[in-house]
Amino acid sequence: SPSPSPTPSPSPSPSPSSNTVTASQSGAASLVSVVNDNVDTVVKANAAGGIPGGALIASLPTGITSNGSQSCPGGGNYAYSMTTNDTTYQVSSYNFDYNNCNYTYGSYSSTYDGTAAWTYNYTSNTVYSVSYNYNLTYSYSYGSQTETQTIQQTSTCNYNNGSVSCTYNVGSAAVSNMSVSTSGTTTTVSSATVRTNGSSSSNNLTLTYSDWVYDSATGRATSGSVTVSDTNGNSATVTATSSGYNVSITYGGATTTYTVSF
Repeated sequence: SPSPSPTPSPSPSPSPSSNTVTASQSGAASLVSVVNDNVDTVVKANAAGGIPGGALIASLPTGITSNGSQSCPGGGNYAYSMTTNDTTYQVSSYNFDYNNCNYTYGSYSSTYDGTAAWTYNYTSNTVYSVSYNYNLTYSYSYGSQTETQTIQQTSTCNYNNGSVSCTYNVGSAAVSNMSVSTSGTTTTVSSATVRTNGSSSSNNLTLTYSDWVYDSATGRATSGSVTVSDTNGNSATVTATSSGYNVSITYGGATTTYTVSF
């Protein structure tokens, strides 16, 4: 197996864990696995972020309550109901029920079935947060590739005078600042931040993706980088190449570089 570069070794680190950065060959391989495994986490968060219905928020109906339905461009529909505060007339909640709601763009097609609920918390009319709760089946097809996923997650978006920042919870992970595209079996994570244990302040890795290109058919990434940090102050940078990964690990103040081949 590949050996580390001749950089002096730091003090001994603990055994590799999916929630810590460790300075060893097996620790480097573990980080590569964590980074690639969480591409699917980002894809699921991105799917929830693209759920149809969001455009309604730009021009909310007036009145105490509002109910209706909307046809989807590719067939199917979704029903929605809104409640507002009787005094402030601010929106309190929005509920959606998707029925085979299909969106088709060229050779890409996505379909949603299930429910979504949005709950609002206001500081002012321009500063507020929205909590989202999804229980959906999401399926998509691109050319000959098809996949179906279950989206059962919560997320929160903070709106501050026109700017928006969102965090999507997928299982125990929390995803934010994501920009993702998929073509066939290849996913490009242009940017994303993943906390592997969500809001927990301990036993947690933070992964920051930059132009990470991953092929789910091979289980390999071929370009891009991901920085990784743990709650003990250790960090690493995983860089994908055409033949494997370079993993630069800083543990206890000392940096060691490892190669993890395909």
